Amino acid sequence: MLWARYSGPVETVIRQDLQTVRENDDAVGALIDRLRQNRGHLRINPQDFAGATRGSRFYPMLYMMTRVYGTLDFDSGIKLQRHLLGKNTQLELHHLFPKARLSKYGYHWRNDNNSLANFTLLTQETNRRISAKLPEEYFPYYEEKHPGVLASHWIPDDPELWKIENYRDFLAARRELLSKAANDFLDQLYNGSMPESATERDFSAVPGGITNEAEEELILEVMSWMDSRQLPHGQIGYELVDSQNNDVLAVLDLAWSDGIQVGKSHPVALLIDEEDETLQLASRNGFICFTTVEHLQRYVQREILGETPPV
Repeated sequence: MLWARYSGPVETVIRQDLQTVRENDDAVGALIDRLRQNRGHLRINPQDFAGATRGSRFYPMLYMMTRVYGTLDFDSGIKLQRHLLGKNTQLELHHLFPKARLSKYGYHWRNDNNSLANFTLLTQETNRRISAKLPEEYFPYYEEKHPGVLASHWIPDDPELWKIENYRDFLAARRELLSKAANDFLDQLYNGSMPESATERDFSAVPGGITNEAEEELILEVMSWMDSRQLPHGQIGYELVDSQNNDVLAVLDLAWSDGIQVGKSHPVALLIDEEDETLQLASRNGFICFTTVEHLQRYVQREILGETPPV
């Protein structure tokens, strides 16, 4: 996935890989060798983390490292590798430098204010508590509260880099840290070992979730549309959790778990191009589900704002 092995026309590549599997006892090792021959190397460079949005091929790597390396929540100090209790402790994507503050300062390019190196994961509660604060405001507080918490997110320890005027230097320094951690992780997998904390979590796949950049852009437009009407913009990538055993059942593209009118309306979810399984899981857990932006907006206009939607 990282090296886009099966992007574009893939019939020849698949045929070669199947032949490799048939002809080698160590099929996985042989496939890795073939991939290395085609690319020249399998090392992750800092620039690989220069992508923007969750559609980047290296976003799943950031998510996986967060889960297996015991990254700590800023406020609670708990490890993010385990299923977390309560609906306010779902993992959320957090922009270390808030996008609104970056845009106001003059960083308007998407690769700047929505850079992968500006992402981390936090609990929902902590993400909301930080809100639009700048790193120089909240980094020192949480580092004093939980020593080592910044390093667990691969955040450079130079306070000068926490200032918004040095944002691009911050991104460059964090990409260096992320690439080193990613290479260490892949080296351990290749050598047949795992970070100790990785064995504590079941990585079985769950249905749902944002799968491409176009889908994310559409969801971000919906969030902006909600903001323009002074309504909660919802939670992107909401983890639907089984209340009995805390297993993640599905990932909902965009959700309002407490209702768009908090505490007064039903939970709502926007599910774009999802399988029936995801819709059924969300519906069984009390969510009103919409599969198109237009239907969601009509619902909001009619049921929440009391408006008559345009025909």
